[in-house]
Amino acid sequence: MKEVVNYIFYFPLPIFWLLLITLFLVNKERKLFALKIIMVVFYICLTPVFSFLLEYPLTRSDHFNYDIEKYSAVLVPTAGIYKDVNFEWHPSSNSVLRAKLGEKVAKKYNLPLIISGGKIDLSGKSESETVVDILNYKNLIIENFSRNTYETAKNINDLYRRNNLNKELYLLLVTSPKHSLRMALSLKKQGFKVKKYIYESKKLFNFRVFLPDARTISANNTSMYEYIGIIYYFFKGYI
Repeated sequence: MKEVVNYIFYFPLPIFWLLLITLFLVNKERKLFALKIIMVVFYICLTPVFSFLLEYPLTRSDHFNYDIEKYSAVLVPTAGIYKDVNFEWHPSSNSVLRAKLGEKVAKKYNLPLIISGGKIDLSGKSESETVVDILNYKNLIIENFSRNTYETAKNINDLYRRNNLNKELYLLLVTSPKHSLRMALSLKKQGFKVKKYIYESKKLFNFRVFLPDARTISANNTSMYEYIGIIYYFFKGYI
């Protein structure tokens, strides 16, 4: 799936494909008009307001009062690790952000903290084992076999049984905001009751959100990857 996304859907490649089609397949009378339309679309796609609208369905919060509900555990799916020049493994920045927020939430509600992430290198440590090294929390449960979102949701089932966790209570999910929807849908498919813990930061809206910003390219690609992932998971029966 990643290869398809990289070659076809990663922004600004869709604009590039449209330009190629327009240049070689559209007749001369309509070519200038088509190019103008493509440039307008390109401009819109580079604005922060477009990025916000694109990600909103993924990151939308229910504004839920987390204090009124009981939970079985906090789940943090890892988001990658890397090896340095000394062949030592370290968690990625996304893994650190997820794990530290999950630790804070687990401490607040006095819950087991599940760190889920398998090996990307069979000779090295798993992602979960690497992430645990940066945490200072005793009530930890490590799931070190999962290599993707679907496997995490599936393997958490067995982990719940082994640790006598109550599946009738909500599982509190702590992950990257854009990843939360696909992860929550995958868990619900496995019979879990899920609440997404989304840390909401205030967004400033001014005239700059209507101006092109190079940072939107990365933001748009992350959103597109999640949408494609959700569609792929739907047809595979994972959600």
